[in-house]
Formats: sequence, structure tokens, C-alpha cells
Amino acid sequence: MLRILAYFFCASIWSRCEDSAKNRKDFSGIESWDTSNVADMTALFFKQTKFNKNLNSWNVSKVTNMVALFREYYEFNSSLNQWDTKNVTDMRDMFMEAYTFNQNLNSWNVRNVVDMTAMFSHAYAFNQPLDKWNVANVKEFGSMFSFAKSFNQPLTTWKPHPPPKNLRFKKYCDFL
Repeated sequence: MLRILAYFFCASIWSRCEDSAKNRKDFSGIESWDTSNVADMTALFFKQTKFNKNLNSWNVSKVTNMVALFREYYEFNSSLNQWDTKNVTDMRDMFMEAYTFNQNLNSWNVRNVVDMTAMFSHAYAFNQPLDKWNVANVKEFGSMFSFAKSFNQPLTTWKPHPPPKNLRFKKYCDFL
């Protein structure tokens, strides 16, 4: 199933694929696709600008890798709060340059994530609480909020506290 989904998306969505003329234009029904056996969603919507569908009902409980999932998906701003992220270990660049994304993710279980590098980097609109996240296993926070111009939520409940030194925020201010 994973290979089929990855091939479908490469042939359908990614603008960087070899033959973009064959890219799928109609994503009717994507909200109800069966994603229950998918383990890797790396760059699934990379550089997507043409649609903004509700993917909240997707079953992502087997996904371990969400690297760059919505990277450069400029118009995406749909709820993902029902996603079961308990098995995800890598969220690096997940919302990087998702300029308009500003949805609550505080209910996500990120206990097993080890890499959040640049997760919200350049996510200009993002300003949602993340105080309920258990980030105790995260090893990499580098540039997690760099250039996230709107983000000003307190992270004082995060453990370890204070947060690691490589947790960088927008260049305009420092806070915790």
C-alpha cells in the first residue's frame, strides 16, 4: 500500500516529478482516502498550492515519518487535530513555509518524536498553543520556530525546561 500511495502522489501531486503534465488535477474524495496502512508521508504535499482539502479524518496511526509533509504548501490551513500521531518519530520541516497554516495541534501525541528541526520555520501565520506536548524524547529542535513571525505561545510546560539552546524562534524576538 505504501509504495502504491507514494507512486500515486508522485505521479499526481508533486510538481517536481519528471512529467508534471500528467499531474492529477482533481482530488475529489481525498478527504476519505484509506491511509490506514501508510507509514511514511515524507513530502506528500511538498510545494502544493492548488487545493486545500480537509484531511482531518485520515488514519495516520501507523505513520512514523512526516518529514516535510506540508512543506511549501502555501495555502494549507485545515484542521488536523484528530490525527493520531503517537507513532511519528520525525516531524522535521513538517510545516516549513506553510505560510497560512494556523490550526490547533495541541492534542497531538508527540511523545515518540525525536526530530522537530524547522518544523514551523517560516510558518508565518502559526500561533497556536503547544503547551500540552510531551517533547521529552525530542533530540533536535534546531530552528523549530525560526521566522515564524506570529508565534508567541509560552512553552514553559515543556520538559526539559528550560528548552534546549538550539530551539530558535523568529529573529525578531526571544521569549519563553
